[in-house]
Amino acid sequence: MNCSKENIELDGYCLRRYVFRPDAGVAVRGAAFHFHGQGDFSERYGEILRPFLQNGIACVATDLPGHGYSEGVRGRVPGFEIVDRIAGSNRERCRELCNDNQGPLGILGHSAGGLMALREMLQNPDLYAFSWISSPLLHPEATQNPLLALFARLGARLLPGLTVATGVTQDKCSRQPDPWRENGESCLIHARVSIGWGYAMTAAARWIREELKNSPPQLPLLITQGLCDPVCPPEYLHALLEEASLPHLTLHEFPEALHEPFADETREELFHQIASWLEDESIV
Repeated sequence: MNCSKENIELDGYCLRRYVFRPDAGVAVRGAAFHFHGQGDFSERYGEILRPFLQNGIACVATDLPGHGYSEGVRGRVPGFEIVDRIAGSNRERCRELCNDNQGPLGILGHSAGGLMALREMLQNPDLYAFSWISSPLLHPEATQNPLLALFARLGARLLPGLTVATGVTQDKCSRQPDPWRENGESCLIHARVSIGWGYAMTAAARWIREELKNSPPQLPLLITQGLCDPVCPPEYLHALLEEASLPHLTLHEFPEALHEPFADETREELFHQIASWLEDESIV
């Protein structure tokens, strides 16, 4: 894997973008961009995206405002407007990597990033040829304090920039040590979310659930989910899939995994499943 770092300016923010290219000798046959989760950052996904890179799919990922090396208050994303701008900028970068529209374009995301990827896919269904969604955040309010969820709408109007704890800790994500925290990079992983952004994600998730039922995506879609996930509990995904008919869905679940199967003991199994799916769907 070859990784390069870029700084881009969007809506007054200086954002850090990463471009992950296949190793020398592996031709670029497609590209995809990835949304990281809340409190997460893009650089750690270079290794996680390995199955795509090994199959000639270059990947692009940008730290959201208030995340990773991007500017902003920790946890405070100003709204979906900048998410849409990031998606547009990353699409352009992917096309450059594919020599101007040669090769399929994919969209990927984990957790809250899965919510963002699903929203983008449903808004622009003709732009994408494949998608991997990891542990999607389908009910952001489900694991939060009920009082906070009750007053979220009012709080989003009065104190949109106030940040609160998400409650997401390492022991909820993986049973394995986190090398980024061990290497002194813990400041890059945080557990904060602004009230305004939390409410925006809740509203977006409600819209996504309806759209998936009413206008299901037609592209090959891989969803991976840990069945012991306390952050994005699998029952919400199961309930949605009972109502939504997704014609090209591949669902792979990991019985013992928590929120991040790619960082748990299931890591190599997940990589194998992604590679098999790419081959089975003839994506590249």
